[in-house]
Amino acid sequence: MAGVDLISIKELLGHKSLNMTLRYAHLSSGHMRSAVNKLDDILKISEQEQKDTDNVSKNENFVHNLFTPRPLVAVKK
Repeated sequence: MAGVDLISIKELLGHKSLNMTLRYAHLSSGHMRSAVNKLDDILKISEQEQKDTDNVSKNENFVHNLFTPRPLVAVKK
């Protein structure tokens, strides 16, 4: 594929459908490995962002609860 996306190849060759282009496209194992690595990196970043967001939320709740005034409750004797 030499780094050209399949949609562009489809248009350049005048294929009516992407299926026709896919029939002649043979992805190398290196290309497939590269695609998997990119997806893996995206998932790792997404998981780390979720962890960071969860930690910020916990910290914000702690600070909010720490400084939120509580109503005074009368104690009966």
